[in-house]
Amino acid sequence: MGQYYICVVINDERRVVWAYSTFGGAKLMEHSYFGQRRVLAAMERLRHRPQRMVWVGDYADGEPDGTHLYSAGHEWESENHGDVNTKHWRESDSQDKSLKSEESLRFLVNHDRHEIIDLQVYLRDDVHPLPLLTAEGNGRGGGDFLGNGNVGIWSRQLISSETLLDAQVYIDLGYTKVEQFFTEG
Repeated sequence: MGQYYICVVINDERRVVWAYSTFGGAKLMEHSYFGQRRVLAAMERLRHRPQRMVWVGDYADGEPDGTHLYSAGHEWESENHGDVNTKHWRESDSQDKSLKSEESLRFLVNHDRHEIIDLQVYLRDDVHPLPLLTAEGNGRGGGDFLGNGNVGIWSRQLISSETLLDAQVYIDLGYTKVEQFFTEG
């Protein structure tokens, strides 16, 4: 049976402070692509705002206190009526998929690891690295990523999405540009 995922942001106490699933999960590889609305909403949520993101599956391990982030994310979404900033993903049809616009959220920045990913490098594969880098529970159900790559290594770490101009500040501070490719096979 397939495992379903929801994107959540947690605080330092491991409590959900934002969730997005469009009121139902989806298999991990169903929403790990450029232009997919869950990815667009997550990128917008991270815009210039480092946060701890988890793309959590319903088969993932629970928290030490017994809470399950997948269920907690759905509860948060129901209580907040899916109150997310959807402006940008609704405009996704006109989004510059080449990521060449100065306003494009072209970079993912991991503030815990001091790493930067230039998303333009990934366009040839069309697989967006954010869901895979932050996934928990991968490999436990159908529709999961089954291939090579460092799935989950950025989960729960402080991540932001940045434009070229903003990313340059982090590059100047010594953050390292990295590439994390995911190949199915």
